[in-house]
Amino acid sequence: MDFENLDELKTLKARGVLSEAQFEQYKNLAARKILRDRKEEVRSKNAFVYMTLAYFTGTLGLHNFYIGRYKRGFIQLFLSLISFYMLYLPLLFVAVWALFEFLFVGHSANGMPLKGNRAIVWLYRLAGVLFLVFQAQKYGLILG
Repeated sequence: MDFENLDELKTLKARGVLSEAQFEQYKNLAARKILRDRKEEVRSKNAFVYMTLAYFTGTLGLHNFYIGRYKRGFIQLFLSLISFYMLYLPLLFVAVWALFEFLFVGHSANGMPLKGNRAIVWLYRLAGVLFLVFQAQKYGLILG
């Protein structure tokens, strides 16, 4: 059984539907659920912090460490560190990977959505892409 509030439990106890032991058991379950939900809200990470880390330190994987995706973070860090020995190809791969994460990741490792206004998050993403395009055009990587 799932109860919305304590008053509903008290009403069932008063009618004799629930015994004292059942009432206490359901009351404790409801309290644990409320505390768990509040704890999950506290754990959700900020989208702007994640995206800023992805944009500026994406090749080091710091953004993945921030949201709890440690395996991805270690892989990105490792590939970046060994890229000197492989003509920097792994670094290019990790940079593109981090860009895609900057654009598309919206949840942390535990499945919690990142906090932040969705419209502003998308504007931030658009600004990041426009800045990259501007820089690429400035340095002659894009014709135009």
